[in-house]
Amino acid sequence: FFSSPMDADGLGEVQIVLRVKDPEIAQQLQAVLDSDGTLDGFSIEPDDEDPRKGQFKVDRKGKGDRSIQCKLVDLPCITECYKTLDHNTHYKVGDIGQMLIVSDDAHQEKDAHDDGLAPVTKGIRQKWKQEWDKLKTQLDCLPNLMKQMHSDYNDDDDEWELFDVPEDATNTEILSGKYVPVRSHTQLAPTSMKPAAFKAEPLKPPGPTGLHQISAPLQPQPSHLLPSSTYQPPIAGSMVQQRQMQQQQQRQMQSTLQPQLKQEWQHQPPHQHQHQPPHQHQHQPPHQ
Repeated sequence: FFSSPMDADGLGEVQIVLRVKDPEIAQQLQAVLDSDGTLDGFSIEPDDEDPRKGQFKVDRKGKGDRSIQCKLVDLPCITECYKTLDHNTHYKVGDIGQMLIVSDDAHQEKDAHDDGLAPVTKGIRQKWKQEWDKLKTQLDCLPNLMKQMHSDYNDDDDEWELFDVPEDATNTEILSGKYVPVRSHTQLAPTSMKPAAFKAEPLKPPGPTGLHQISAPLQPQPSHLLPSSTYQPPIAGSMVQQRQMQQQQQRQMQSTLQPQLKQEWQHQPPHQHQHQPPHQHQHQPPHQ
């Protein structure tokens, strides 16, 4: 992994993943990075015809220069790059979407790399394609399945066939009519399997006060509970009218009985409290 410092224009850093498959060059490059040295002995010369291809040149310090193929490929997904100063707070500095492969056969690599950076992402593009093909097949079959279920739901006939098919038979062979059914069954259903439609009963029209009429009037109170002059039988009507009539009867009964109760209470003698002597404690000799 390489990251160039911020340029003079302040456009930010540029990150790239460098994958070197040659062990000798990889060890030399790792030694330079561990010693915080400069990369003056490494250079890249791009190809004029294809900018993705080029030559990766290494100065082997007295052993002569070595040139090896390199190619810039696109990663399956973007990898975010972060930096930290205290191993606690991380700052995002860029997105990595390409990788530079250095090997003897780097020019044969495809522009879109099939593998990711981690071992678990090997062949990730092919896995995505397989999952999408499976999902696409399910989506294509869904309308036909819904259509078949709808036709079976509306059909009242019970019909099925049994085939003696070998295990290695394909669906195409089965649907082509190659095999003869060993047993079949066709029967007309006696009744329709469709659920009966729900029939809602209409509501009764409301009464004159906005409430429903009652079927029978409330039962009148016994005549011995009210004075004969104030008793009136209830009139059949709405519930509000019945309630108002009951309240009126209660008020009349209270106004009639209240003077009588007040008179009886005035003639009642006051309650006399009998004086009781205080409780005297008897002296008991101490226990011997």
